[in-house]
Amino acid sequence: MKGICSSGRPWSELLASELPEIDRRATASTAGGATGLCLACLTLPLLIHFAPENLPRTNEIGLNWRMASFVAGVTLVTSLLFCLMPFVNTMGTLAAAQLGGQGRTTTQGKRERLLTSGSVIVQFSLAFILLATARLLVRSLIARMKPIRVANRSTS
Repeated sequence: MKGICSSGRPWSELLASELPEIDRRATASTAGGATGLCLACLTLPLLIHFAPENLPRTNEIGLNWRMASFVAGVTLVTSLLFCLMPFVNTMGTLAAAQLGGQGRTTTQGKRERLLTSGSVIVQFSLAFILLATARLLVRSLIARMKPIRVANRSTS
């Protein structure tokens, strides 16, 4: 198994052929992290403006280096995880096919199917949580923007 995958190509050649796809994914992931940070910078003054007057320490709300480093770290980790894991999974599948003597027509094993299904479930769950949170945020923002009408009842 000296660096040759089941297709007869060296692993380094396979990695070189996958680099444009990995680069595209990493660029999209980094752009997503940068967009999120920019949206936080742009919307923070708006959120502070609509904050209740009795909210304590509103003057301390802001973006700092710890938050920016957290965003950069999460972006880096997710970029590495979601960009390199498909390649690592491909390499493992190719090595298993070579060891098992199977050709190009292998199907996913139970482990790969569970991993794929689990990833899809986690992605849909996170998307649902994000949508529910966004809906609640918009609903509370709309409720705060409506004037409060107080009706005076006369006791007669």
